[in-house]
Amino acid sequence: MAKKSPFLGGNLKVVILSLVAATTFWFFNALNKNYDARINYPLEFEFVRDSVVIVEELPDDVLIDVSSGGWNLLKKTFWFSALPLIITLDNPADVKFLTRSSLIPIISDQITDLELNYLLTDTLFINVEHKVRKQVVLTVDSLRVPLADTYRLVSPIRISPDTIVVEGPTSLISSLPELFKVDIPRRNISSSFDREVDIELSNSQLMRALPEEVGIQFDVAEFTNVTLPVTLDKINFPEDSSAYLTDSIIYVNYWVMADELNTVRPEDFTISADYTMAISEDSTILPILLESPPNAYDMEYFPDTLRISYPQIE
Repeated sequence: MAKKSPFLGGNLKVVILSLVAATTFWFFNALNKNYDARINYPLEFEFVRDSVVIVEELPDDVLIDVSSGGWNLLKKTFWFSALPLIITLDNPADVKFLTRSSLIPIISDQITDLELNYLLTDTLFINVEHKVRKQVVLTVDSLRVPLADTYRLVSPIRISPDTIVVEGPTSLISSLPELFKVDIPRRNISSSFDREVDIELSNSQLMRALPEEVGIQFDVAEFTNVTLPVTLDKINFPEDSSAYLTDSIIYVNYWVMADELNTVRPEDFTISADYTMAISEDSTILPILLESPPNAYDMEYFPDTLRISYPQIE
């Protein structure tokens, strides 16, 4: 029959209890001694925040080297959250940094249960600015309205209200233009637009628009591209036909609203070619558009240069 190990049963429990007791005694004895330690100690800044804006996140701790009993160090670094060091700023927008020499007395006065050996953090940088407001006029760039292909604006763009107030830190507000462009969020617009649009600020975390959205309205219509042949109006040409135009027709290209397509006729255009304005070097004339219907847009005509012919005299 195998021999039973002396560490089984009750003897094992005695050994474990002895080890726990010894470890506990050593642990508590060690905590009663003094030690040096480096601690990231939490900070809290106190100041009136209604009239300022925190531009960059404030420092949340400082690195200090301290001496104290083990119990105190354990509480500060492990078991319990240390009460933060309070740094009071009377005029936070005027303070750009705090140096080591200015921080040491503040820290020493507040960590009375620890002995401050030295401060490892050299400088705390602070970026807080006065909160100011600026009134700006709103506008929409009509050339950048995201219309669907062949659609165009057919009314002014109406903005309500047409001015807003922007609130934020001095540096950002002072850089705002007097005329603020509002972007249209939709794409491929093919019908009349009437909706509320958010004011998109470059830094919405630090700035705020009052109001935050405005109403924008405008009408659009579909346009069609058309090309028509137009008979030229010849002026001051010789009656004996000793000089004449090679072509008597010119083509006009224009855009018109789709529902007004049939209202534009070739005879609504007057394009002249004046012989007295001929360019002798190359026997050409530049056509001139004299009249056109009011609902034809972006007109072009071709050819844009007319050639004169001189028949040989028999």
